[in-house]
Amino acid sequence: MKKRIFILITVIFLLTPLFTTVVSAKDLNNIIRSVEFPLIVNRLSTESGEYSGSFYNQLSAEQKNVYNEMNPMPTTNTDIEFDLITPLTYTLSGNTITEGEMEDIGDLIRDIVEPTLNAYLSDNPIVFWLDLRGDPTTSTSYLYTYYETTSGGKTTWTIAGITIRIKVASVYSEFTTSTYKDAVLNEIDDFDTDSASRYDILKDIHDYLCNNVVYSSSAIYAHEPYGSLVDGKAVCEGYAEAFKLLCDKYNIPCVLVVGDGVTNSGTEPHMWNYVQMENDNWYGVDVTWDDQNVIRYDFFLAGADTVSVNFGTKTFSQSHIENGSFFSEYSKVFVFPDLNPSAYVKPDPGDAVLKSESNLSISGSYMTGLYDDMTVGQIKAQFTGEITVENSDGVLLADDEKVGTGCIIDVGSVSYTAIVLGDVDGNGTITARDYLLVKRAFLGTFTLSEEQNKAACVGGGTSPVSSDYLKVKRHVLGTYDIFKRAV
Repeated sequence: MKKRIFILITVIFLLTPLFTTVVSAKDLNNIIRSVEFPLIVNRLSTESGEYSGSFYNQLSAEQKNVYNEMNPMPTTNTDIEFDLITPLTYTLSGNTITEGEMEDIGDLIRDIVEPTLNAYLSDNPIVFWLDLRGDPTTSTSYLYTYYETTSGGKTTWTIAGITIRIKVASVYSEFTTSTYKDAVLNEIDDFDTDSASRYDILKDIHDYLCNNVVYSSSAIYAHEPYGSLVDGKAVCEGYAEAFKLLCDKYNIPCVLVVGDGVTNSGTEPHMWNYVQMENDNWYGVDVTWDDQNVIRYDFFLAGADTVSVNFGTKTFSQSHIENGSFFSEYSKVFVFPDLNPSAYVKPDPGDAVLKSESNLSISGSYMTGLYDDMTVGQIKAQFTGEITVENSDGVLLADDEKVGTGCIIDVGSVSYTAIVLGDVDGNGTITARDYLLVKRAFLGTFTLSEEQNKAACVGGGTSPVSSDYLKVKRHVLGTYDIFKRAV
């Protein structure tokens, strides 16, 4: 084979804190508000509920503050100084700080800075010039400023600000970084495709990288998009970052995913991508593993349960194990998009397609975004091309008939089950009967089908709760609108 299938990447950020005392407590005591230590720990989220457009959106307010202060990332050796939104306080056990207490304070700062840097670099792979080797004297590092106050025999440290010391890696130097960045941006700008569909654009990007990049773990720029797009030599990190940058050019939602690549031969750190298709579902792409003696498509728009054809019997989710901590030892655990179970199926040329301005949404085998009393004709207006709609008994519906939960919307080669929030009985109109069915399901006296359950969970949960049937009741009474229209 042309390339190894096992890849090692370095994404552990070993930034070492330095400590600096600044102006006296007397000068600052009246302008800095303190927060007790336990609140600091609670403020740092350990996990976010879902991926929503960027890793930035999963950060705490304090972490977003750091992210924004770094953006745009300097291309020269620069100190970025800023105040914390809420200064941190730590009360010592005595008058002199112990080694353990110093580590505790260091962990608090690291839990703010290092996950944020992970998020920033994953959202912005065009930033590839930082020195992240971990040597605080020569590589990117940070320090915090603090002042001491003593009361009742106890000494309290208040950490007021952070300084991030940006250091450019020696292979670039701060005098040439902009040149390297511009070279990558020029390659992105020069890449072009005549394809119109998202599927074909992604395939062109996938094939372009496979045809123009040679896997090389010894290349100087192997871990960066410069390696893939300019030097033509890279490992998985370079492939994945270049893939995301090219997806960004075409406004295709794309995520860098870090974790472990697993085969029958072993497990190694790895990086790949998730992309979101027009049906709103996410799929896996691993250009590195697809780049063999011939271009493979085992890992192109794969689903979580997709089994590769040429690389053993593991599913994509078994061979690609996510690591939401980004190989960091600190508290933040990031959430990646949920992969669709099955691989993406390219629509046939004759299939109807949702218009870009449509409020309808496709998730797996379901179509959502419908509202009550919506007719077949109104749904047809949301598509380019011909569609048909059948009720749950397989009877074709006329244009003036209502579409309810359980109806089948056929767009050609693919069919979707309609879900209308609140319409549990499937007649297309929300009535008192729907309210009673949701309430009985909540009380455990009625069992819902899968599509009925989705319609009953008005608030977006996985099973009905009391607020769901109350919203349905208020919708029937006219005091609330489930679909957020003006009442």
